[in-house]
Amino acid sequence: MSEALANGLKLHRVSFVAPWLHDSKIAELVYGGKSGVEDLKKKSDIALEKFKSSKKVDYIVAASDTDKTAAMFGPFDYYLNPKRGKVKEWGNQFAVMAWRDWLEYNPILFAPKIKTPILIIHSKDAAIPMGAEKFFSKLKSEKDFQWIENLANSIFMTKNQPLQIQ
Repeated sequence: MSEALANGLKLHRVSFVAPWLHDSKIAELVYGGKSGVEDLKKKSDIALEKFKSSKKVDYIVAASDTDKTAAMFGPFDYYLNPKRGKVKEWGNQFAVMAWRDWLEYNPILFAPKIKTPILIIHSKDAAIPMGAEKFFSKLKSEKDFQWIENLANSIFMTKNQPLQIQ
């Protein structure tokens, strides 16, 4: 969304709710340092070459609290709870060849070019709040940041009205 907005997508206002916004430093924090990131990129390259020659996609589990090889390992309730994001239509899989693009993509770079008013709603308990803070600090458009405690269980209302950019 940040890239689309920076490239001129016309929307009146946009809200980012618990966005995953990373740069290379944050990727290293999340994925085991420089060596962890490089290892995932190598796996990505191998999987991409396999796909090019065989048209077969190698997958790993996308989210798990038991499988340490998962793309997201840990207590990711949203993705693991059938009452939330773990719906039958979602295969809970991640294409290994996608690692390089994922790790090298930096949505934070687009923030200064965005002209659309932005509201960010995040929680210190949600994934990588420092990415949202970095993104917010680089925005030059009208902006607002709402910190919510226990984001997963919050209703996004204040004074019985939806949160709005002030």
